[in-house]
Amino acid sequence: MMNLSNPCPPAETPKVWHAGSLIYTRAGLTVLFALLIWGDLSISIKDRLMVPTVQYLLKHYGASDFLIGILAGGCSAAAYGLFLGPTIGRISDRTRTRLGRRIPFLIISVPFIVLSILGLAYAPELAHAILLLTGGSPQSENDLTLKLFSGFMVISELFSTMALMAFMALVNDVLPRTLLGRFFGSFRVLSLLLGIVLNSLVFCRIETSSRWIFISVACLFGLGFLSSALTIKEGTYPPVEESKDLPHRPLTTSLLDLFPKCLLEPYYLCLALALAFEVAAINGSSTFMIPFATSMHVSMTTVGECLNAMFAVSLLMAYPLGIGVDRFHPLRICLVIVSLLSLVTLAECIWVHDGTTFCIGLVLQGILSGCWFTASPSLTQRLLPSETYGEHFASVMLVGAVFGLLFAPALGLVLDHFNHNYLITFVVAATLHVLALCLFLVVYIMNRSLTAKQEMRPELQEQVLGGGTGGTV
Repeated sequence: MMNLSNPCPPAETPKVWHAGSLIYTRAGLTVLFALLIWGDLSISIKDRLMVPTVQYLLKHYGASDFLIGILAGGCSAAAYGLFLGPTIGRISDRTRTRLGRRIPFLIISVPFIVLSILGLAYAPELAHAILLLTGGSPQSENDLTLKLFSGFMVISELFSTMALMAFMALVNDVLPRTLLGRFFGSFRVLSLLLGIVLNSLVFCRIETSSRWIFISVACLFGLGFLSSALTIKEGTYPPVEESKDLPHRPLTTSLLDLFPKCLLEPYYLCLALALAFEVAAINGSSTFMIPFATSMHVSMTTVGECLNAMFAVSLLMAYPLGIGVDRFHPLRICLVIVSLLSLVTLAECIWVHDGTTFCIGLVLQGILSGCWFTASPSLTQRLLPSETYGEHFASVMLVGAVFGLLFAPALGLVLDHFNHNYLITFVVAATLHVLALCLFLVVYIMNRSLTAKQEMRPELQEQVLGGGTGGTV
């Protein structure tokens, strides 16, 4: 006879995760991770293959350090962030389509990026054909090649920046905030593995197979990024007119409206300046890495081996670092990383004098820079409002865009003036690391002090109380 006094316990409810209107089971979250990482890896493939190839070819075509600073130093991206970023961020926040509010911008950017990369591959042939059609002098072919190469590079950077900003906003919309650190840690692990493979295959071939590198990048990025964008599903968003965080303002006022927001609010301003200085410090060294290595008589094969060593160490640290970001908050982790970068670059200013010391410094600085790129992506997502993240992220990046637009060309001019003494890049980087460290400390202190106040300004309440941002620092 069945015992009715001890009924079977109810089945355990599966754990679910929430991101806005989206609800994920463990299986659904695994699929989302795979799709987002696939898209992020497509961007990583493009950057890892294009950056050293572009640096080498610019020097091969006779470009000055000033021009290298403009093209390889992210000036096109900075110009986008300055003039288009706030507007695109606001438009995407207010966009409501069948595909979502971020994915349309990802899809639009892909054809322009792919075609511009193919233009980089065939710039010499295009220059030769133009001179044949116009009857130009063959002696000017190299100059025309450099101009075409520069133009395609600008187009590629502009649309790549739009795609990256939209992709970061998409991650913010669809991924549960408590898993941001793990996501970026997982991405770093795969990205570093990919970097090791690509460096082993590509660095020794930059001088002879640059065209096929560009063609491969165009195909891999186009197929990978587009397939990721078309597969990811966004949630539903409140109608624009009903969202309290999306007040209607004319799009043409974006620069006048957003730039003072950064300047007048100390919390935003310190965060924006800290990010601007830190990114510029890292980019300042990496922008001139290939010319610096050449001046130290270090071969491209050796540079590739150094990067592989750097990636191997970073690989072991990436996922644990992502867990640490989720547990201890990205701002705390970034403070530690920037402190170590300050010490390393200060030592490099005195220590680096030949190819061996350059390689050692490259590996140490690269490991710490990799830690920064693992820990920092979720920093703004934990400190900025979620509903208007695209707009606020663009407004914070606006300060970095202004600084970045001026920094790399200015550094290039300084290097040209001092006869290409690339040790100057270490001095500049060390200075910027120290400034960024001071500003991050100010942000940390301000955030901690705001949590102690009983009455806070509404626009800061979400950041410090965790209303969609992940909690206090």
